[in-house]
Amino acid sequence: SFPPGTSINYGQTGCDECLPGLYSNFSGAIDCYECPDGTYSSNYGSTNCTLCPPGTIPNYNQNDCSPCPSGQYSSLSGSTECIQCPDGTYSDSGATECLKCPPGKIPNSNQNDCEDCYYGYYSNLAGAKECIICPENTYSDEYGSTNCKKCSEGYCSDPGSSYCSECD
Repeated sequence: SFPPGTSINYGQTGCDECLPGLYSNFSGAIDCYECPDGTYSSNYGSTNCTLCPPGTIPNYNQNDCSPCPSGQYSSLSGSTECIQCPDGTYSDSGATECLKCPPGKIPNSNQNDCEDCYYGYYSNLAGAKECIICPENTYSDEYGSTNCKKCSEGYCSDPGSSYCSECD
């Protein structure tokens, strides 16, 4: 009889260790079995498979875990796929959760970092999905503004301005 972690070889003359990504958990196995979804085995002769930790999923061959790409996450052990971060959030590679950008910033298009709101725009909430244009007769003259400033008496601005000019 062949021990766990092995199967009968092709010529039926002996036993072979199960390859990484496969396992057998009883004596006399005819075949080694693929690890179940969300698990992996990295060693030859595995008798069981291990859940991938949060922030990772099994690679194609199920012989290791791969980190979720930035902009995605997995919060549970044994995840089979990474989940796209919700709008207004971002993550690094291998994330177990997505984070909100602070006021004055929004996630970049890849959702892997935060970027400042541009001149003439602002964001006053953590987790904003987009920057808000400064209304008429207000301005924002710095990146990452959390509010717009009012133009002084006798000065005006168009929406989205970074400065005020004398009114016509």
